[in-house]
Amino acid sequence: MVRTVVIDRYLQEAIARGVDTVVNLGAGLDTRPYRMTLPASLSWVEVDMPKIVALKEDRLAGETPRCRLARIAADLSVDDARRAALAECVARARRAIVLTEGVLTYLPLEDVAKLADDVHAQAAIGSWIVDFSAPFLNRAVRARGVKFKNAPIRDGARDPAAFYAAHGWRWTEPRHLVVEGEKIGRPVPWPIWFRPIQALLPRRAQEALRTMLGYALLVRA
Repeated sequence: MVRTVVIDRYLQEAIARGVDTVVNLGAGLDTRPYRMTLPASLSWVEVDMPKIVALKEDRLAGETPRCRLARIAADLSVDDARRAALAECVARARRAIVLTEGVLTYLPLEDVAKLADDVHAQAAIGSWIVDFSAPFLNRAVRARGVKFKNAPIRDGARDPAAFYAAHGWRWTEPRHLVVEGEKIGRPVPWPIWFRPIQALLPRRAQEALRTMLGYALLVRA
């Protein structure tokens, strides 16, 4: 999956710059601490709902992570629980990076704002990997009835750079999944019926398709 490659590269670059702690919020079934080449001294903390944490502890009991791995069971939708979990994640960190993979799209914008403030409140967190998607893409997905655990796709900020700037974060290094996929030989498999239509689209519309979905690195402003 292209997004996996993109996120792996963000993390590898951050670790090379001296990050000593990775905080994966809403980690789900991610197994990066087991498959990536990582410094043994790196701290990796996963936060998710208790049932997800329990499932991973059970299924991965016989596996050895490649760095120091901890898991925290917490409901990130609860303000006090989220803030306490973040504080615990970086209690011994010097330079931390946060990852939210496939999380923000399902949150109301006001909840994303609260999360941005809470992440920024932890001085050890210097960077944050976030996803973004164009409103027209979100509307199209909603029209098809696609949900994740009964959570609808939400519309993000129309200007994500300005949105995060208001919460103390500077938008840097956006990487668009369509473009990145082309770079690694994994182009988007557009439907056959759409390809001739795409070729006739105005340049502006073609560019919108190429930049409709991706990830960016936020750093403290």
